[in-house]
Amino acid sequence: MSDAPQGSVFVCEADGTITRVLRDELALVEPGGAARTLPTRVDSGSFRKALDFLRAASAEPVFAWELIVDLDGALRPLWFAGAAEGGPLLVAVARSRSQLAALCRALGEGSGAVASAARAMKSAGTDDAAEVQALDELVRMNGELSNLHRELARKNLDLRRMMEERDRVVSAAAHDLRSPLNAIANFAAILREDVGDRLGDDERQYLERIEHSSQFMQALVEGMLDVSRANWGKLSLSRQEVAFEELLRLVVGVHRAMAQRKKIELVTELGRDLPRIAIDENKVEQVLNNLIGNAIHYSYEGSRVRVVADLDEACHCRVSVHDEGQGISADELGK
Repeated sequence: MSDAPQGSVFVCEADGTITRVLRDELALVEPGGAARTLPTRVDSGSFRKALDFLRAASAEPVFAWELIVDLDGALRPLWFAGAAEGGPLLVAVARSRSQLAALCRALGEGSGAVASAARAMKSAGTDDAAEVQALDELVRMNGELSNLHRELARKNLDLRRMMEERDRVVSAAAHDLRSPLNAIANFAAILREDVGDRLGDDERQYLERIEHSSQFMQALVEGMLDVSRANWGKLSLSRQEVAFEELLRLVVGVHRAMAQRKKIELVTELGRDLPRIAIDENKVEQVLNNLIGNAIHYSYEGSRVRVVADLDEACHCRVSVHDEGQGISADELGK
């Protein structure tokens, strides 16, 4: 028996309590304690299957039951065979189906109850070497797939933790920005009310744009918080009826000074009778600012940017921004 392939062989009761260890190269059985019961050595997902194995082996010889066992701090598939043959239950364990067959074959070469039970276990399996090898390979691949699934689950958990940390930082930064932006917006409103009548048209317009831009920045801060909410499915839209033409002219006005500095002609082409529409004004304003701002930023000096708004056939408001910049390269369009 000492020349047999490595494995574990022990005698146990029908409930899995191990009463005698014949060999244990796998270090499956720990001296004393709860680990001397078979069901406590398997993974929780294999616990019920281990009980089924004990019941089946107590009734008749069984061979090649796969159970997941915690060995050396890692979950590993092991192959089990068992037979009672009128006496206590003999269990043999190996790392593969072929090793289990060789272990049972070696155990069955002697005489007595152990050899008789080992021959019964072996007879419950197959002698086809090619089939055994194919099954071992299938088990190996299944084990690798299980390990990959566990690794994927671990990485997904790490990713979720990283996202939570990112959202925590974004949320903290957004809250820190609220106070100074509120101050800018409030002071601009006070200046407009107190000294607005003493300012020239250009100065008054600049002050109004400071006030509006600070309010827009406040909306961006709220947008940063919305990103965190959206990641966890908590984003909500605040819809209300808005005069869309007025909103569009306001956004275009914010970008006119930048366009003038680059000597870019910023043109609005608005259809007749644009209706009031129910939208989330802050979020639509963000989109418009991004579109117009990018068009000006990437356009050549002396070129033209057109902001067009009209109604489509279904009476939906449609906005497009046209520029004469370098555009997006062909290899980037699909991204």
